[in-house]
Amino acid sequence: MHAGRVVWFRSDGGLAYDARTNEWRSLDTPSGWRDGGIVVSIGDDLIVWSGMYPGQRIDATGASHRISEVRQPSVRKLARCAWTGRELVVWGGWNQRPPRPRTPRLNGAAYDAARDVWRKLPKTNAPTTPNGLHLWTGSEFWIWAGEVKKGTWKTLGAGCAYDPAADTWRSLADLPGDPDYPFAVVRLTDAALMVRRDDLETCSTWGYEPRSDLWEPLAPPPEGGAGPPRLLDCGGRIVLLLAGQTFEYLVMRDAWARLPSLPNEPHHLLWLDGALLAFMSDGPVYRLVMPT
Repeated sequence: MHAGRVVWFRSDGGLAYDARTNEWRSLDTPSGWRDGGIVVSIGDDLIVWSGMYPGQRIDATGASHRISEVRQPSVRKLARCAWTGRELVVWGGWNQRPPRPRTPRLNGAAYDAARDVWRKLPKTNAPTTPNGLHLWTGSEFWIWAGEVKKGTWKTLGAGCAYDPAADTWRSLADLPGDPDYPFAVVRLTDAALMVRRDDLETCSTWGYEPRSDLWEPLAPPPEGGAGPPRLLDCGGRIVLLLAGQTFEYLVMRDAWARLPSLPNEPHHLLWLDGALLAFMSDGPVYRLVMPT
């Protein structure tokens, strides 16, 4: 989203929020939309792709226009996506059409919004799982972990990086520890930060350095607790939500500082115009201005 604008589509309607006026307005939901889709802002237009129906471009008037379907990724749910500034990169996801069991989609494509053209992603050295946690570094699309079926479903800790400029995949160092435990990753300059819940009482923090392709232990969060950790890049400052508590990771000191806590777990988090917006499942939206 560009500054001052948030668009949130749901199956029962859409909402647009303007941070400058602190106002919401209703939007028509694109046909075939489902929760979990991707919305990318390109100037005054929006590119909308859900993985279940053909993608659309929505102009400033709210009118919808279908984008090219040639080489568009096949029907899938929960694909991993990143906006590079020029292309929407899509990988993986699940083919999930009841009563058939879900099957993985181990392929992907990239959409050039200016040319309205899709291209297929290579499969050589690509991820062997259809899901996992992911981030865009500014030059590469990183994916870690994901599920595979080997008799039963098993989580792997392997990582892969896709370079759109070279159109190639390469491997990344495996996640440290057990990938079955809940974890979150976030971009840290040109590296990555991970917080993982090790058990109900403790969490650990790890930093990934791409030049050495190694994970190194960092200062753990001051509290553990049930529930998955959630990390967010707030304009270069890293915020962690964990078991109802909010913390900031101080990169230069390798330490954590406590921030004001929310009344309960938010449904969605978004960094916008110098403030952290927390969308609660019961309706309210809270705004946290980061301390200087």
